[in-house]
Amino acid sequence: MEHEDAKLASTISFSFFTVTKVEEGEGEEGEEERGNEKKRKEKRWMRKRKREEEDERLRRGGQFRD
Repeated sequence: MEHEDAKLASTISFSFFTVTKVEEGEGEEGEEERGNEKKRKEKRWMRKRKREEEDERLRRGGQFRD
């Protein structure tokens, strides 16, 4: 299994996030860092979504956000 994992590319990019393969010895620190990065990206996405929803609400009311 580990041999197959070694064949995988170290980074696979998706449109919303990037998954990085954990190198040997990285352990929990790497997992924690990826978890924090995921949380930051989710928060950024939620803020963007909230702005878009507010813009749409104001647009329907005939007003626009600055």
